[in-house]
Amino acid sequence: AVVMFFLSPFIVHRLGDSLYGIWEMVVSLTGFLGFADLGVRPAAVHFIAQHEARGEKDALNRFVNSSFATFSAAGLLVVLVALPLAFLLPRLWSLADGFEAQATAAILIVAGGFAIELPFNAFSAVIVGKQRYDVLRGISVGMLFVRTALILLVLSQGWGLVALALTVVGTDTVMMALYTVAAFRLEPSLRFAPRMATRESIGKLLRFGGWATAVIVALQVTWATDSLVIGTAISAAAVTLFAVGFKLAFYARELLRVMARVVEPASGQMFGRGDREGIQRLLTRSVRVMMLLAGPVVAYLLVAGKPFLRTWMGPEYARDSWQVLTLMTIAVVPAIASAPLMAVHYGTGRVRSLALLM
Repeated sequence: AVVMFFLSPFIVHRLGDSLYGIWEMVVSLTGFLGFADLGVRPAAVHFIAQHEARGEKDALNRFVNSSFATFSAAGLLVVLVALPLAFLLPRLWSLADGFEAQATAAILIVAGGFAIELPFNAFSAVIVGKQRYDVLRGISVGMLFVRTALILLVLSQGWGLVALALTVVGTDTVMMALYTVAAFRLEPSLRFAPRMATRESIGKLLRFGGWATAVIVALQVTWATDSLVIGTAISAAAVTLFAVGFKLAFYARELLRVMARVVEPASGQMFGRGDREGIQRLLTRSVRVMMLLAGPVVAYLLVAGKPFLRTWMGPEYARDSWQVLTLMTIAVVPAIASAPLMAVHYGTGRVRSLALLM
């Protein structure tokens, strides 16, 4: 969040409103392709955390390899869906001459990278299930600095949208590879053996994942549809004006929501041990902490949002984007407060009720 806060003005001014708007639409579109994982990643974390708590290493390996097989099939699905969309959607966005080809290339690059990275989620789920956030974040923060340096270099050279897409995809792929290496070091009994994938394990992942996908769809429609609608109905430049106000509130939500994710494997391990009172205490305290952390951030954005935007992005963005910031800041409060509750639903396997609610 901090890096993107400082990097966003640089990217906007280097790409210009139209190209940056296209980038926002590409990111939103590929977010929808995330549905292709069929909700398997939260399902994998759920089952891995339980079997880790019970010391059931064979079962853990079955679910890891079953997750890998399912993710691989999902990656193929992403490619099949992205190919026609990459050539169709830029024509619907009313782009200026020369921008359609760049938009098509960016969609293909980002979607292709996502398809390659998907199977490796099976191994990063092991790190989450073991609650080794020090390892997970050490890798991700290190790669974030590498990506930031490359983005500064690429855009300073004037290489544009396609180079930006290649930079993001390349660093993400390296990060997933490092997660995989770390997972095998943290869990000596972990084995890469696709033959260990079983229909029973895949069935459990998909049943859990089906409801998890419904949650993901609801969240994606709620938080990531705006750029596509604005780009289609108005212009790519209008997406940038919306995104500048939206992103500050979104960063606040994401920062706190990511912190709440630690509740998922923790509640999963408690559930595996039958510690229901511990889960209740964890949930109650987590919601309190989330609201205590959110309060000052929300208050600041509501009171000082307009002058903040003027300093951050420039007076023209303060004029056009501050109302978006105000409305979206109000909208993120319930999302922040409910994040631990969602995590407990995932951790304890009660995803159906959460899906119906979402």
